[in-house]
Amino acid sequence: MLENYYLRRPTEKDMEQVYALMIRCDQRDVGFPDTDMVDLKADWDGIDLSQDAWLAIDKHQVLQGYGAVLPWSTGKIVAVY
Repeated sequence: MLENYYLRRPTEKDMEQVYALMIRCDQRDVGFPDTDMVDLKADWDGIDLSQDAWLAIDKHQVLQGYGAVLPWSTGKIVAVY
């Protein structure tokens, strides 16, 4: 199954797709959107996208996952969608 996916680093052009994925996950997990674009932009401004974030893309070129290592008050956290 994993052979049907590949990882790549996000770019600024991917922000809208990542945000849409985050909203879908919020709706599934808590029943309503719990993320906004301002938060995502702030997260991306605080990390190096070429080292700290990944996209999981399926064989049809559709975004299926996003992960990032983000600064946090006590160090770092891993966000996975």
